[in-house]
Amino acid sequence: MNWYFNLSISRKLILWFAPIFLIAVCIIGMHSYYTAKGQVLQNIQLTQSDLTTQVIHQTDYIAENAIDFTNYLFLLNDIQSFLNPPELDSWSRRQQVNEIASKMMIINQNSMHSLLLYSLDERVSPLAINQTYRLNNVIPFQEFKQTSHYQKAAQMNGAPSWTFINETDELFLKEQTNTIILTRMLKSFYTMEDIGLVSMGVDVGNIFTDQLMNNGQLFLFNEDHQIMAASDEKWIGSEINEIPYFYYTNGQGIELSSEEWIMSQSSSGLTGWHAVIIQPQDLLLEDLSHIKWMILLVVSLSFIVFFISSWYVTSVITSPLLKLKRSMLKSQEGDFSQSVQVKGNDEIGIVGKVYNDMLKTTKKLINDVYRSRLKQKEAELNFLQSQISPHFLYNTLDTIFWSALKKGQKDLADMIYALSNIFRSNLNDGKEYNLLEKEMTFIENYLILQKLSKSFDYEIHLDDTLRQMRIPKLILQPIVENAIVHGLKTLKDQGLLQVKAFRENNKITIQITDNGVGIPSLKLKKMQQRIDEISRDEETLFENDVGYALSNIAARLKLKYGSGIASITIDSTEGVGTRVIIQIPKETEDIPVE
Repeated sequence: MNWYFNLSISRKLILWFAPIFLIAVCIIGMHSYYTAKGQVLQNIQLTQSDLTTQVIHQTDYIAENAIDFTNYLFLLNDIQSFLNPPELDSWSRRQQVNEIASKMMIINQNSMHSLLLYSLDERVSPLAINQTYRLNNVIPFQEFKQTSHYQKAAQMNGAPSWTFINETDELFLKEQTNTIILTRMLKSFYTMEDIGLVSMGVDVGNIFTDQLMNNGQLFLFNEDHQIMAASDEKWIGSEINEIPYFYYTNGQGIELSSEEWIMSQSSSGLTGWHAVIIQPQDLLLEDLSHIKWMILLVVSLSFIVFFISSWYVTSVITSPLLKLKRSMLKSQEGDFSQSVQVKGNDEIGIVGKVYNDMLKTTKKLINDVYRSRLKQKEAELNFLQSQISPHFLYNTLDTIFWSALKKGQKDLADMIYALSNIFRSNLNDGKEYNLLEKEMTFIENYLILQKLSKSFDYEIHLDDTLRQMRIPKLILQPIVENAIVHGLKTLKDQGLLQVKAFRENNKITIQITDNGVGIPSLKLKKMQQRIDEISRDEETLFENDVGYALSNIAARLKLKYGSGIASITIDSTEGVGTRVIIQIPKETEDIPVE
């Protein structure tokens, strides 16, 4: 993740979009290839299906001719006489039957190449002919009855039965290994009893050799799922489950054992034969190889073009960001005089313009701070120079104080001493904070001077644990002055002013209480509202003469401690008196030590 976050934006964009584009193009390419592959396989399967249907039609045609041939033999009187002779077999009758059968084989020579006639009368010798019209030696009828050809024909009871020649069969055509045998019992059309049988060799080899391509294989199954004929003769006579290409299940029929092949099949309603063609997919899809390589080439070229174009586009997009980066590094080193040239009003353009304005503002603020510091240094210098006058004033007041004491004028000496302490507290060596103990001493000196013009009593109570606490200077004097001027000055009875400082809820609480005339409720409400708004950083629209001193103190406390930290609360009842409560936090470490 750290490696990723440290990459540039242009590389992040390429890192995200390049794989997405590559995956999308690959998906499209693969979809195109497999769609084409599916179409090719579908067309091939349609072609195969037509071929299997054609094979079934051809085999049905051959089988139908063979069946018609046997039906014709059944109707011939010469055949009936040959199979069931009224007397001993004669050479002339045999020659006559041979001529009839030979003529019929000439007509069907493309599919029928052998004929065997057996009579159930053992006195009649079997008759065997082929397309060369020569008589062949055949096995005796008793041996023929032991073969599967006879047994199946006997079970069919006159209906055609289809078998094939095995290697173990010793019939008249042992050399024919791709021959299907039609065996059928022949009956007397007088009594409908079996009088003999006919066994005919049917050749379907041309069907299996002339119509295959791409190493395809053609199989012809009978109803017992045995191979009667095949393009590869080694499978003839095998069970369907003995062939490695497919297997047979009662529920689903013939299924392929591997997806490397495609299969089409068709069945005959006449003979019950089943034709199956299989072909290897890899040979059939050789024509698609150039399409696959073409798709790979297009994907590669598209990715290269995308990579180059995306690199250029991301460079155009991120170029303004690089300018901003270089400018920020320069500004980090303190160079605020430069700016970034950004075109347009897009997000990056707006950021560039805001950044330029920020540089100008920062430069102006730095210059203002620099000038402010110069003025501050100048003010400090002036302050140091002005220390001569306060020291001269302190020395002068001390001289007058001692002169008054020597002359026995103690009241005058006390006034001078209090005034000197007030001056010292106000100046406080230019510091913003003062010890609470010194602030209380200042208030006491102030009250001593005020008692000369107004008769009242005062009390000052300070918690010993708060004596060394620091508070902003001169925040109590305006409140005490208001209590004297507005609360006690017009009071006819003896006035009392109380100043108390104590700890409450981990804060410093200062109460200034008088028993004066109090504040009217409407004016009190306005004063408290204004103080609260100042403490919350809200603008006020009240007149300057409404609680001006308290508002000023509230503003000072907000500047010193922040909004909502310190508080001023006024509690007053007209004709009873007024209490002002100030709560400030305890001193913090950043307050300068005296």
